Amino acid sequence: MFLPALIVTPSLAQQKPAPKPVAKPPVKSTPRPVLGTVPMPGDNGQIGTTYSMGDKGTELNLTLDSAEFVLLAPMVDDTIVANEEQKILLLTFTVQNPLKTEANLSYTSFAFTAVAPDDKNSEFGGWLYHPERKTRFETSLKPAQKVKAVMAFPIHAKGPVNKLIVKRGSAPVLRYD
Repeated sequence: MFLPALIVTPSLAQQKPAPKPVAKPPVKSTPRPVLGTVPMPGDNGQIGTTYSMGDKGTELNLTLDSAEFVLLAPMVDDTIVANEEQKILLLTFTVQNPLKTEANLSYTSFAFTAVAPDDKNSEFGGWLYHPERKTRFETSLKPAQKVKAVMAFPIHAKGPVNKLIVKRGSAPVLRYD
């Protein structure tokens, strides 16, 4: 004799629900430091606008009057000539003493840096010149005295100047684009 097999299955209502997946705690990520430098604090400069630059008590007012490219800058004491890998950035600017005491103006009064399209820097290391006489120029500025000066700055040969950075002391810089 043959007996049929009886299979008993629980009804759907009696089945236990599948366990909910356990939520994993969020992974705490530690912020990783990013190496590099923060841009120097300062302003974006405009040609023809006057800016006070320098540490408190040593400020000088600077106005960039013009900037042009040349290959030759003949002065009385020097003739600045661009080589094959250079051009000359000729800057004319006005400096005024806003202090109540005398202040010196010389080639070390401001630090100029030109940034090339390939991000290589050229730092100015020459002289200031009198704009009319074309002689080397250093002076002591009386309170409120204003003078013009010229500098011939050898820089990279190709492309524009991405930035011209001007610095005086440890005060914020001035950037010209």
